[in-house]
Amino acid sequence: MAKKFIMEEDILLCDKKVFGDNEEHSFNCKCYDGYAECTATDSEEKIQKVTMTYPLRKDVLKSEDMCDAILTYRGLYDCTKKGIHYGDIMMKYGVITKSGD
Repeated sequence: MAKKFIMEEDILLCDKKVFGDNEEHSFNCKCYDGYAECTATDSEEKIQKVTMTYPLRKDVLKSEDMCDAILTYRGLYDCTKKGIHYGDIMMKYGVITKSGD
């Protein structure tokens, strides 16, 4: 993969443990291999930064099931597993692991 990171913008996150509610919170995420650094799109948001983790791309590409799940989840029906990038993996398997200011 040529790019060191992929940007995913206006991603809606919902996690009662992290945010204290069941509402959607909008973030822009800079996705690397295995983790993403996300910043709130709204300056009034209580939590301004979160980190998300997810499987490494090399591990995802070894699993046909994971690749198929990602391609289906993202609606990438005309793509192959070689086209899967960090943002795709984050969207399907990302978990908020750290929050902070």
